[in-house]
Amino acid sequence: MASEQAETRSAAAALETGRRVIRAERAGLDALADSLDPAFAEAVALIGGAAGRLIICGVGKSGHVARKVSSTFASTGTPSFFLHAAEAGHGDLGIIGSGDVVLILSNSGQSRELLPVLQFIQRRGLPLIAVTSDAGSDLAQAAGCLLRLPPVAEADPAIPAPTTSALMMLALGDALAAALWHGRGFSADDFSCLHPSGRLGAALARVGDLLDGLPPAPQVALEASLREIAEAITRGGLGCALVTDPDTAPDTGPDTGPDTGAAAVTGLITDGDLRRALLRDPPRAGEAAVSARDIMTRDPLTLDAGQSAAAALALMEQRQISQLVITGHGEPESGSEREHGPTILHLQRLLRAQVA
Repeated sequence: MASEQAETRSAAAALETGRRVIRAERAGLDALADSLDPAFAEAVALIGGAAGRLIICGVGKSGHVARKVSSTFASTGTPSFFLHAAEAGHGDLGIIGSGDVVLILSNSGQSRELLPVLQFIQRRGLPLIAVTSDAGSDLAQAAGCLLRLPPVAEADPAIPAPTTSALMMLALGDALAAALWHGRGFSADDFSCLHPSGRLGAALARVGDLLDGLPPAPQVALEASLREIAEAITRGGLGCALVTDPDTAPDTGPDTGPDTGAAAVTGLITDGDLRRALLRDPPRAGEAAVSARDIMTRDPLTLDAGQSAAAALALMEQRQISQLVITGHGEPESGSEREHGPTILHLQRLLRAQVA
C-alpha cells in the first residue's frame, strides 16, 4: 500500500512539473511576441536582400537551435547553412562568403567560441544579426541588427538548463523564416518542390507526380465483346479498362488548345465486372451478346492530373472507391511537354506513396 501511495505521489509530482515547465515556456513565448520591434523587420529585410546565403551560427544548445533554424530557412526557399562556432576557427570560416548575411544565436552573447567568428565578420564587413538576451554582450555590440530575447527565467530556476531561452530562439527563427516566405510569396507548390520525399512530399504531391511508370489505361469500344474486354484488361495490367466513345469528344476545358480527336471516356470496367458478367447465363437465341456498354460503370469519377494526391485520396474515401480515372489535362511539369493521358490511379498506389 505504501509503495502504491508513493508511486501515486511521484506520478502527480511529474505531472505538476511538466505543466509548470510548459506554462513557463509559454510565458516566455508570449513575452517574446510582445517584445518584437522594428529590428525584427530590419532582420527580415537584411536576410531577404542578401546577395548570398544566410549563415546561422551557434554553439552548445544555441548551436542545436541554429542548425534547426538553418534547415527551416533552406526548406522554405532561403539558401542557408549552419556554422558550428567551435569549428569555425579550425577552417569552417571558409563557409562564409562575401555576399552572405550572418545570424548568430547565443543566450549570453559571451561564448568564447564566437570570438573568431565575430572578428572574421568585422574584417569582411558582413551584415550581422544577433539573437541574445544581453544587450551589453560582445555579440550584441558587434551586431548591426540586435534581436534581444526578453528577460525571462528558464523553465526551472533551480536548474538553469537552456529551456525557455532555447525555445524563444527557435520560435524567433521560425518567425523570421515565416516572415520571409510570406513576403516572397513562397507557395505550397514551391514547398512541395523542395520536399519530394517522405510524408511532407506525399501530402503535397500532385496526382501527375504519382503516374511515372504507369501505363495509359487500356480502352475498349462500347460494343466490345467480353473476350475483347478480357484481352484489354490483361494487356493493360491495371485490373480494369476504360470504355470510350469515338463519336463523343472529351471536354478538354477552355484553355487546353485544339481538339485532338480523342474519344471521351464513357465508362469503366473492372476485372470484377468482367468476372460477374462471365458467370451470368449466356444470352438466349436471338438476344444480343453482352458488350461493354452492358456491364460498364457509366460516367466514372475522373480527376485531373494536376490535382493534389491528397484530393484524390479524399475523393476515394468519400465515394468509397478504390480507383479513379485520371485525365491528362493537368499542367505539364516545368520544362516538359509531357501530359498524362487517361489512366487509372489505384488506392494502393496512394497508400504506397504515403499519401494520408
